[in-house]
Amino acid sequence: MENYWQQLIGLIVTPVVVVGAVAWILRELISQGFKRDLQKYKFDLENQNFILRQKFSVIHQRQAEVIANIYGKIARAKAVTADLVGIFQQGGQSLPDKKKKASDIYNDMSAYFFENRIFLPRKTAEKTEKIVMGIRDVLIEFDTAQLGNKEYRPDSTGLWVQAYKKLRDDIPPLLDDLEDDFKKILGFIESNS
Repeated sequence: MENYWQQLIGLIVTPVVVVGAVAWILRELISQGFKRDLQKYKFDLENQNFILRQKFSVIHQRQAEVIANIYGKIARAKAVTADLVGIFQQGGQSLPDKKKKASDIYNDMSAYFFENRIFLPRKTAEKTEKIVMGIRDVLIEFDTAQLGNKEYRPDSTGLWVQAYKKLRDDIPPLLDDLEDDFKKILGFIESNS
């Protein structure tokens, strides 16, 4: 009977131990395969994350450069246009020289904006374009009011005053709004404020 129990135990325990050992070995092999795959995927994700961060950094840097340049060119064009269309004029530079200077600075600003608008979000680009076109309108109205004059002359059309008021009243709020957009893009102020 003792032999019977040994055989029974041998028939039951041996396959159980063998099956358990095989299961443990398979589990370890599969686990190592998963760990290896997980490490590979983790490495790939970190590599892709690094590449995307680098691309974003370069794009954001270029965008910041474009924003700074556009804002500076708008500010300069606005200042030169204000000097041109101001109601009270000081002597010094001739009207044709002031017109040429304002035109050159406007054209530089406008060309730069249209060449680089791709770096701005659509709504910000539309706001910028509204300012660029607003300054253009001021220059056209003033030029029409002083058409052919070599020096400032009184304006009977009312376009000079209209241009002056547009530059004084309409452009600054647009510029303030654009400045806020630029600061949000650059991360100086939170987007939800």
